[in-house]
Amino acid sequence: MARHGFILQASGDTALVSSSKRSICAECGDKGSCGLEDGHSSDLPEEITVLNPVGAKPGDWVEFDLPGHSELRLSFIIWIVPLIGLLAGAALAGRIFTPGNLSEDAMAAIGGVAGFILAFIPIMIYDRWMAKGKGVKPIITKIVTPVCSVGRQAGNP
Repeated sequence: MARHGFILQASGDTALVSSSKRSICAECGDKGSCGLEDGHSSDLPEEITVLNPVGAKPGDWVEFDLPGHSELRLSFIIWIVPLIGLLAGAALAGRIFTPGNLSEDAMAAIGGVAGFILAFIPIMIYDRWMAKGKGVKPIITKIVTPVCSVGRQAGNP
């Protein structure tokens, strides 16, 4: 989903963009009757380093987004890999390691927790690997004209 922001700094092929934080409830139909968003949202902007292939300059309003299916891939890695670790750990420990004083269910629970924790090792390795490259940095897609000045922070034009 494309986001909009204000260029604070630009250098080389990257730029620092100030943008409002994404709300976890932005697209929910029940957001008017739910109090979840009130406890998790913030009016403070976040600063994001983005790729700048369009040559935007400080002061420009821009639209930016993650390239391709990055959000889907990252969601899969963050949600499914730990789930696979949990299930594999529970299945292996429950079937293979059954000491005399613990039940198969207790060993499955211990194995599930261990598998869940161990699943974060490849996630941390992937995260560090991706941080070195430009694979998941958002990209400015175009320079836009702001519709109104509501929500601009003090000091920004």
